[in-house]
Amino acid sequence: MPSGPDLTPEQQKELEKILEEVNAVKSVIGSLIVGHDGVLLASKLPSRYDAEFLGLTALGVFTSTIAGIKKMDHQQLHQIVAKTNRGHMTIADFGEGLLVTLTDDTAVESSTKVMQRILRQRAEHN
Repeated sequence: MPSGPDLTPEQQKELEKILEEVNAVKSVIGSLIVGHDGVLLASKLPSRYDAEFLGLTALGVFTSTIAGIKKMDHQQLHQIVAKTNRGHMTIADFGEGLLVTLTDDTAVESSTKVMQRILRQRAEHN
């Protein structure tokens, strides 16, 4: 998939549709897709969040974690879930990039729903 400005209008619409479906989960605040090159591909985050900063931060966390799991003889990292006092940030490998989702619910069940939606979207996208 091309990055950023190289996306066709159809590809951009497809990514936005994916984010809309993820955002349909009750506790989801918003989501974004960032390329493995750090370019923000699509965002459905509220304006109070800096999507480019969050995308780059998620990419850094994901890349650092990959280095760690390779030291444990694991081959692939699929997902990272960061639980905070206000919700979750889920970072999921989405083929050509990362799908980052923010929730406002600290309940494990809401994070599970988001992860199930992400996995379904990954399967449909690949």
